[in-house]
Amino acid sequence: MRQENNKIPMEIIEETAAQIASYVTSPDLNTKIPLRDRVQDEINGDAKIFTFKSGIQERNGASIKPGETIYIKGEVMVLNRKMAQFCYIAHNNKGEIIAKGEVAGTVISTALLQRAYATIIETAEQKETIIQDS
Repeated sequence: MRQENNKIPMEIIEETAAQIASYVTSPDLNTKIPLRDRVQDEINGDAKIFTFKSGIQERNGASIKPGETIYIKGEVMVLNRKMAQFCYIAHNNKGEIIAKGEVAGTVISTALLQRAYATIIETAEQKETIIQDS
């Protein structure tokens, strides 16, 4: 985890909340299609996944130090075939609220996400080749 001046950037809480939202919404999005094909041991392209698009975060001024345990409690507020919204509260081991907010995003197929990721990798490799050739 990156740190600046012995403090963890608060954006990490929002990112972590989005990861948790993706994990907890997956069973409801994939009741008929498992996210992972256990026989092939690979991600099922027909499965759906929550992708983080926007977020709102309210901070109370507390900072996070490296090695500190942070707890994130959340609730899925909206979940349908097209979008998801997840609200959360983050607190430290003393029970002090560090931040609260919401993350929202789109529900898409994992195949679409994999294609987008492959395109990003391909573009990065092309740019690297151009830089090396020049």
